[in-house]
Amino acid sequence: MKTKLIAGVNAYRTAKGKLQPAQAVFGDIIVNDNWVYMPTGSWPLAGTRWQTEDIVTYCENVYWPRWAVVMLILTIWTVVLWAFFLIPRKRETVIQGHVQVNVYAADGRYATAQIPVKSAQAVAEINQRAAWVNNLAISLS
Repeated sequence: MKTKLIAGVNAYRTAKGKLQPAQAVFGDIIVNDNWVYMPTGSWPLAGTRWQTEDIVTYCENVYWPRWAVVMLILTIWTVVLWAFFLIPRKRETVIQGHVQVNVYAADGRYATAQIPVKSAQAVAEINQRAAWVNNLAISLS
């Protein structure tokens, strides 16, 4: 039996057009005195078992008044501007990425390897090893 919930009213209209009072509405589930109506069909209310599961996250919002935020921002900017003149600067080079090593055979075949690196020493070591292997290959030819 198809049902249609009337928006804003605690009632529903059956497929025959008869208006029935709803005892409870849970989303698409409508309950009256004897039946449970859902979009997929209806069940007799007798013998049904109802269970709820609380899947809710509770958050407590703590905030500062606007005047306190404005004062904090003004104070921070004043301190930060002075701190830029007082704090010595440090320069640091960060290396991220990989070194790609390509190997080409005389008959046209090739292979590629990508080695991740995080320091200049690792880059230099891989380049030295590749140069050493290249010199070894040349000496064997």
